[in-house]
Amino acid sequence: LQLGWARAQIEIGQFAGAAAVLEGLESRWPGRREPLIDMLRVLRDVRDWSALQERLEAALAGPFAGDGELAALLAACRTWRGGPEEGGEVRSEARNETMRERLLEHEGVVLLGTGHDDGLAIPWYSTYLCSNDDVIVTCGRLLGAAAQLGWRWQAVVAIDPAAAVLAEILAVALELPADVLGADEDRDRFDPETTLAVASFLAPGWQLDPGVHGPWARRCAEAGNLFAFGVLDWHAHLREPGPALPPIVGIAGGERLCLPWWRLGEARIGFSRHGLIDDLPPEIDGRTPARIAADHHGALADFDGGPGFALALRALHGQREHMQAGLRRRSDFARIPAATGARRTPSEGSAAAFVRALAIHERAPERIDDEAWQTLEARFVATPDLRPRLADLLYRVDPARLTALLHRLLDRPPEQVLETERNGLLRLLGCDPWGSQTAELLARWLDRGSVSDRSEIVQSKYG
Repeated sequence: LQLGWARAQIEIGQFAGAAAVLEGLESRWPGRREPLIDMLRVLRDVRDWSALQERLEAALAGPFAGDGELAALLAACRTWRGGPEEGGEVRSEARNETMRERLLEHEGVVLLGTGHDDGLAIPWYSTYLCSNDDVIVTCGRLLGAAAQLGWRWQAVVAIDPAAAVLAEILAVALELPADVLGADEDRDRFDPETTLAVASFLAPGWQLDPGVHGPWARRCAEAGNLFAFGVLDWHAHLREPGPALPPIVGIAGGERLCLPWWRLGEARIGFSRHGLIDDLPPEIDGRTPARIAADHHGALADFDGGPGFALALRALHGQREHMQAGLRRRSDFARIPAATGARRTPSEGSAAAFVRALAIHERAPERIDDEAWQTLEARFVATPDLRPRLADLLYRVDPARLTALLHRLLDRPPEQVLETERNGLLRLLGCDPWGSQTAELLARWLDRGSVSDRSEIVQSKYG
């Protein structure tokens, strides 16, 4: 029960409480693997790399010598810290490989991403609720890649009910008919060579899953015509036979992901299968897929990936040989990419230069003194766009001080706090205001202090 409670606290971002429970379990049952693994998960999720490395080295030097999982986590921890590999100097030829590069070069997968795609081995939280912006960015990148690389289809078909809205969004943009596969006989109406099959989220073993028309979807994947908005537990896909991953993927995620119109039951409460509440029914938008998709057409038409996306397309064009065979054939008639020119170096004081400097603090947060804290706090107040990343760092230094800062910003008169800024601050407090009476919910949560009284989606501040 104690271990289950600690895991539930980890799921909802209550890392301090989980750590206290796990420390008690470790002291009472030293040498047991379960409390150690969950404590390592806490340290990983709060990105306390120093403590994580110390724990792992001690475990591997003691009762868990030769443990492959702990050894792999230690190697990853050294990578996250930017430190030396096992037993030697930092390799000068080593480079930081992004998730997009890794999946393309090793698995032949084009990763579109929603902004959470540029890191390697990111600790993903178990339940991630995709926003409407995530949908627009992912679909916009798919359309941009299709135009650049010459991907053409004659129809767009959703292979599961949750993907029907995605199929409608893409079909309208491509001026193609949209459909949803129902009975097995429906598959005969669509040629895998000319149909874009759209999935919401694919779990390991999807090739044989009748719920997503697995065998037919696999034929689409072999032809380079399967797009999955997300893949669940993406590492496990690599152990599957045949095409392990779809050729086009939006998010390489963890255990559970939700779309705005199709949310998992546990996302509304904040507990996962390891927690206290389980098997809640999904919350599904009752409108028709076409009506839901209509809310996205305008934003998608206005989507501009900017110079960064243009450079990504140029890089993808030059690495077509890494794509899965079917998608590589479909890219034979790719357009020659336009010259993008060199990217301007960030000027001193710019946001990009600040983010580069921030990475140094993120590797060694214990070096942040009071003067550095005040500088980071001033940037936190002045630059809302950087708040999620800054909150991650400031929490690791002084959680109580960060919480007090968030409360001060929320306590300002309503006319001084725009709704978008207020919503972002509430999310950093772990209280998602989507579709809720935010003021009443936050007041009730702060007053009662119970995790069960949080609002619809309870996520970590660092997700």
